[in-house]
Amino acid sequence: MAPARLIQWKALLISVCMVLAACAAYAHAPIEDKDFEQGIYSFLKHQRNNETGLFDSFYNSDDELLAQEALTYDQALTGLALLELKEYYQAKQILDFFKKRFDERGLCYSYDSSSGACLATSGAITQANMWVALLSLRFGAQTGDQSFYNLGREIGLWALRLEHYRGALSMGKTQDSLGSWNEYVSVEDNLVAYSVFRFLYENEADEKIKKAFAAELEGIRKFIRETALVKNKKGNITHINIGYNLNENIAPASCIATVSGMLLVFNPYELREFFGVSENMLLEYGRKEFFTSSSGIKGYDFTDAATCRRIGRRRVISLEETAKIAVALTALSRYYQRNLSLEAMRFDVIAHNFTRRQLVQNLDKKKIITSVMIFYPFATEDIAEIFPLGAWRLAPRGKPSRCGTVSSTIWRFFLYLEFNPLDIRASGEAN
Repeated sequence: MAPARLIQWKALLISVCMVLAACAAYAHAPIEDKDFEQGIYSFLKHQRNNETGLFDSFYNSDDELLAQEALTYDQALTGLALLELKEYYQAKQILDFFKKRFDERGLCYSYDSSSGACLATSGAITQANMWVALLSLRFGAQTGDQSFYNLGREIGLWALRLEHYRGALSMGKTQDSLGSWNEYVSVEDNLVAYSVFRFLYENEADEKIKKAFAAELEGIRKFIRETALVKNKKGNITHINIGYNLNENIAPASCIATVSGMLLVFNPYELREFFGVSENMLLEYGRKEFFTSSSGIKGYDFTDAATCRRIGRRRVISLEETAKIAVALTALSRYYQRNLSLEAMRFDVIAHNFTRRQLVQNLDKKKIITSVMIFYPFATEDIAEIFPLGAWRLAPRGKPSRCGTVSSTIWRFFLYLEFNPLDIRASGEAN
């Protein structure tokens, strides 16, 4: 090749690289308000009961039954956020509360934030218990105080005793007014459990228990691979089942949380190794089945269009689930940055960053700002039936323009922090 032509090609290559780098930097650049973190923290302070240390899950809801409801899942999310804010005492108070109440029945699905009493319709759900275990383990890894490690381990041992189906954990140990939890298997619950078992396996000294944790990991992978994931002859994902019902086999719905959960728990290498799928296949399935428009924004519905038609509701957007997908996109980008290879130069990594930025912009159109607080609603509509089953079948009542939820707000905060709470390895560092 002539020297002049070679110089031209080098110049063009350098220009392309500079453009790509600029695009990547722009896509990944922060677009937060100056006082975003303080506004989120002010909202959490407002929700906190100083006596119990619990946080009201809902703000301004028209449903009086939710006025003092503190979902266990939300308490764990809040504790993880408090750790990132270095508010260790408040995170410790949450764990103290659960440490005193955990027994062979497990932790309740929700508590009264004022009295600390287990709510009457609140059974022990696997997912809620596993989130508390994650907080327990993360607390020790981040602070060096291991006084709650045993709580996380005991929850893991409690889960070993749950009924299992096709290798996966049931949704709970008991029956209550909301359902027979020992007869259902949830993919989402098992994904959270996988994160807990993985950490416990890496740290367990007792060889017998270590083998039990390893068996749980393999069982969950097997369930996802053989029961949850449905592929066509070409190997493309056509459906991801929400779970398994002993009486009806596959539960009659699908859920975006299975997509975000897989992306948050498993890195790209693990997705290929364990399940024969790529992150792009999951993202494409999620976009095809769940991505929609509602109330002036674009984001992810809780479930797919077919389920919406079956239960007779319009498409709505979950602020929490949309934020989870955005957190997953951030985790994917960070994975490729840490594991440099030719794949790290792919255009789709830049596309992930642009998509994340677009999701943030849509989420923030629903951001609620008061004189001191920043928070986010549960969904773009209220009283919408989310699923034809489950404890959280209905969205909280109240206009989304004024009603906030802890879960949506904290997942948006995790996105701000670029923090993936579901990937915590033996080092204690969340990826």
